[in-house]
Amino acid sequence: MPVLRRNDEREHERRAIRVALLAELKINRDALQKNLDEKNGTKGALVLTDRMDGAYLAFLPRIGVLSEDEVNKVMLAYLTLLTYNANLFFIGTQDTTSPRHVRVPPDKVNWLMRIQKNLLEPIDQAINVLEKGQKRKGVTH
Repeated sequence: MPVLRRNDEREHERRAIRVALLAELKINRDALQKNLDEKNGTKGALVLTDRMDGAYLAFLPRIGVLSEDEVNKVMLAYLTLLTYNANLFFIGTQDTTSPRHVRVPPDKVNWLMRIQKNLLEPIDQAINVLEKGQKRKGVTH
């Protein structure tokens, strides 16, 4: 009986981690997509540098309860986002009115858009593998 209980607890933990990471990854993906849809290269861009990775950081010590494929894709998505945030300062400058933003000049907006578009693939892959993990265990929410 104790082994079954531990398995149930571990499965509950997997579900909780998947739900939290899915919500966070979808917020990141939707924000990137919205940015891409609204960009106008003639004016430059003001990009928020705050990272949305609280769930990832909170669950990182327990991420090993997920499948190997889930771990690989989730790690890639978040490390890609981290790299993106660091690279913002190479193409823009910290905004003088808001230290949480980087101002990207008009001549670099197309480059910014390509970077943001390339972020969507690893995020979508992580979302897809986590959703498959939910379905595999009979979780539909």
